[in-house]
Amino acid sequence: MCVLGSAFCMAQNPIISGQYSADPTAKVFGGKLYVYPSHDVKTANENDSNGWFRMEDYHVYLGNDDLSEFSDMGQILSQTEVEWVNSKSNSMWAPDCIEKNGQYYFFFPAQGNRRGFSVGVAENKRPYGKFTPRKEPITGLMGIDPCVLQDDDGKMYVYWGMNGIFAAELNDSMTAIVGKSVKLDGELPRKGLKEGPFAFKRNGKYYLTFPWARDVREALVYCMSDNPLGPFEYKGVIMKETECWTNHHSIVEYNGQWYLFYHRNLYSPKFDKNRSVCCDSLFFNPDGTIKEVEPTLRGVGLTNAHRQIQLDRYSNISEAGAEIDYLDRSNYFLGWKTIFSAKGAWVRYNRVDFGSEPLKALRLLVKADKSAKLVLKQGGVNGKVVATAKVPASAEWIEVIATVKNPLMAVNDLTLESQSASKVEVDWITFTPDSKPSRALVKSTFTADPAPLVHDGTLYLYTGHDVASQQATNYVMADWQVFSTKDMKNWTNHGICLSPQTFAPWGGGDAYAAQCVERNGKFYWYVSMGHVADENSKGGMCIGVAVSDSPTGPFRDAIGKALITNEMTTDKPHSWDDIDPTVFVDDDGQAYLIWGNGSCKMVKLKDNMIELASDIKVLDIPHFIEGPWIYKRNGLYYLVYAGTGDKPEMIEYCTTTDINSGKWEYRGIIDGNANNCFTTHPGIADFKGKSWFFTHEGTLPTGGSYRRSVIADEMHYNADGTIQRIKR
Repeated sequence: MCVLGSAFCMAQNPIISGQYSADPTAKVFGGKLYVYPSHDVKTANENDSNGWFRMEDYHVYLGNDDLSEFSDMGQILSQTEVEWVNSKSNSMWAPDCIEKNGQYYFFFPAQGNRRGFSVGVAENKRPYGKFTPRKEPITGLMGIDPCVLQDDDGKMYVYWGMNGIFAAELNDSMTAIVGKSVKLDGELPRKGLKEGPFAFKRNGKYYLTFPWARDVREALVYCMSDNPLGPFEYKGVIMKETECWTNHHSIVEYNGQWYLFYHRNLYSPKFDKNRSVCCDSLFFNPDGTIKEVEPTLRGVGLTNAHRQIQLDRYSNISEAGAEIDYLDRSNYFLGWKTIFSAKGAWVRYNRVDFGSEPLKALRLLVKADKSAKLVLKQGGVNGKVVATAKVPASAEWIEVIATVKNPLMAVNDLTLESQSASKVEVDWITFTPDSKPSRALVKSTFTADPAPLVHDGTLYLYTGHDVASQQATNYVMADWQVFSTKDMKNWTNHGICLSPQTFAPWGGGDAYAAQCVERNGKFYWYVSMGHVADENSKGGMCIGVAVSDSPTGPFRDAIGKALITNEMTTDKPHSWDDIDPTVFVDDDGQAYLIWGNGSCKMVKLKDNMIELASDIKVLDIPHFIEGPWIYKRNGLYYLVYAGTGDKPEMIEYCTTTDINSGKWEYRGIIDGNANNCFTTHPGIADFKGKSWFFTHEGTLPTGGSYRRSVIADEMHYNADGTIQRIKR
């Protein structure tokens, strides 16, 4: 299972990947379901059992219509933005959100400059985007885990934890509680910690649900009442204890189905203060009591057959010969794999949507100790055979393609069964209309805007990360990833190594094209992304710099502000002209930064690589659109870029013998239009005695202009230094 990053996640559990999340409050606004979790920040030592929760900001996630996808709508509030909050307390715990008269109110607990927790309110005109916090917390409310219930008569009631569970009516302006609070513990089970209340109303009954540490870890339990302030009658368990010490939840009805959102520590098995949000369906008995929910890996929603189907998030699995494990225990966010070790072992995955067009090829990312055979069946182990895959022995992950003999339509359950005794590992399966192999260097996730770097005999490839849905009409790029190879055949996935969150509070938005270069033993990663409107910029795209002592990180913000902002370049009227940085260090030690969209800009950098050393120049580059790549070969400077060609976008290039002259000679087209993708983006490197040309296309299953994949071709020069056109 590959991590899809924080901006787009599948509704398999956990539903949010790429970052930790906990304490989810799910709400329906305008017919859409939004999830407001807290955000666990990775600790320095995840094996330290004495560590505690570190939570510094909030994001909001939007579910699609069938809850098969959740998209990160970005950060909505940070501890540094609230006047009354201790900005270093890392105490932004479980939140809630309500809508009233077209305004959205976000309730959050945090530690202020005085002892203990208070609950604050932030406002926005949308359920996502930046919320504006009030200057003072709610009067009369000291505690954690606020939940607000809006009753049918318009009154609002707030519930919270503070050495027990309290409730009170909230005034209309949500600045204070009305009267005295009610402590509900006398009506609830007496033994054990109770916190994290979530209240809702159904069929005239009020439900008070909460985590209860009846032993060591927390179960989810509930009470019912005819009154929002009680008395409540204890009814029983919603979900038994899991492997995680805490649990925290919400319950919501969406499109006629009730759901339970909760958390586990699946991405952090050794440290349960780093948690991840999950979701399962919830059902009621005829008398209104709640049926106990069994936590699943499969989660909710349909899975599109065109997508990578993660069998390790199974619906059922054989008792012997099949198991799941992490792909890489040094990076749990890379997800899981399914391991077969016996003949007849199987795993079942339910609710796969094949649509109305026949899909004739089954693709599997697999590896095996010895040659093996896997059989895919419709339904259960006794179902009709859909396809048979012959898996060759391989110590590395390889893609195997099998012909679908019995194409499926509509929604089906699937079972994959091993018919060999040898060990076979499966990362994912998917279906495509044909069996043409993809040229993508990385098949486990979508990659774009490749930037190669050769260091100590290894080629490192820095890429963007497309996480847009299939229906998307624009880019959604969550973060930047790193891959490496020693032979251009076998690639190591180093996962997500940088994201716009690294540059908070000034940086944000989508992670556009970037390049990493090495100088004096340090690695400088120049990235393009959005700039938050503040005293340094009114917004628009900008260029930042991260630095590390290693090509794979950890990287940190090198400056604490943007290197290039939109206000520094005024030759173009649009706000996205400052993207796609490329950096080159000349033989004399002078470093150059070149970038742009619509016009190509260049500036010298100081030796420290994080300050400008000259005025910004606009270069006269024929047909230039975006995506420049600068390098030098045999005394000749090459500027390669995405240009208009004879049909945008194509890869074109210019050369010069004097980079400071401003005079570039146009030399022609290197590569034509990308396959199944509007954009193209170059990266060039010499490695192992060959020159390699990198770009992206849209040929992975479900790929396209906003779901791209990096490819590579060998590149050849003529005797005069001109570049031969790429032939495929």
